[in-house]
Amino acid sequence: MLQQQSFMSTNSLDNKINSIIMINGSPRRERSNTQYIADYFLEGAREAGARTEVEYLYGKKMQYCQGEFHCFEKTPGKCMYDKKDEVQALWEKAVTFDLILIGSGVYASFLSGKTKTFLERVLPLLDPHLEKDGNPDYVDPSPPEGLFNQILGYLSPYVLPSIDPHFDPGAVGEYHHRARVDEKGNRFKFPPIGFICNAGLPEQSQFEVIKEYARDLPKNLRNECVVEIYRGQGELFTFKSLLFYPIFQKYQNVLRQAGREVVRQGRISKPTQAELEKPLIHHDWYMSLANAHFDRELGDFSSPLNRMILAHNEIQEFAETQFERLKGLKERHLPANKK
Repeated sequence: MLQQQSFMSTNSLDNKINSIIMINGSPRRERSNTQYIADYFLEGAREAGARTEVEYLYGKKMQYCQGEFHCFEKTPGKCMYDKKDEVQALWEKAVTFDLILIGSGVYASFLSGKTKTFLERVLPLLDPHLEKDGNPDYVDPSPPEGLFNQILGYLSPYVLPSIDPHFDPGAVGEYHHRARVDEKGNRFKFPPIGFICNAGLPEQSQFEVIKEYARDLPKNLRNECVVEIYRGQGELFTFKSLLFYPIFQKYQNVLRQAGREVVRQGRISKPTQAELEKPLIHHDWYMSLANAHFDRELGDFSSPLNRMILAHNEIQEFAETQFERLKGLKERHLPANKK
């Protein structure tokens, strides 16, 4: 009998999503563009009645998976680093929510290192035994001697020419680890997951590796990926110009709508998903702004675009200063009963 687990998921894919945890793997944590996106999504989710929480991986004590299979063979369900770092405790907390969101920027075409480490450490929540095509009761129908003969056929095709080692690759199926079973015979069920990722480059194609991973990971966890928000041009959110305010406001509203839909419907609608994937500005404009930004950071202010940006910033700073001054004057001189 497998060791009973110290964690329990109450979520079913058919249940309403009442609670969401965001696992942010960005090094910049609450200042990250990933969290900027997540904040508005989670705001919409709260508007629809969900409880939300955010955990930041950077700053937590985390060890890499060592591949020793302690969690499978020596201490079933427990990592060798349990109580020595914060990862297993975070996983055990995360699976009590109705939806787990994984957030990360794009690093070398994939998730950040901390995010990948966290996901690798999911192994203790799985049973070591294998199953075929999602059927934990599947048993190989061929007799043991058939397997033995096939192995010999591979190793000794000339010694045992009468044994045909060939088989149909299309009939292989898909194999994954089983779900853990507690002492009462209940199979552990992962809540659905989602990914919120952003990148400094503009095109959506840079998320293809993560998208493939988002399709494959649920096969191992036997759950669904119900949220995929991939935002190119992510560094645009660091621009404080009022010129971008209407663009940002529109995108923020779409994110809130996505959050409401996930809580109420269990997933993002196709029209909202299409809006989420639209570029914020033309890719070439983004490239020009990005290049001008790096020129300024390197001390080069000579380009026409940078001269225009500097002039705009001065005007905006003056306007904001005057606005705050007038606001202060109004508050000081307005009668108390008018405030």
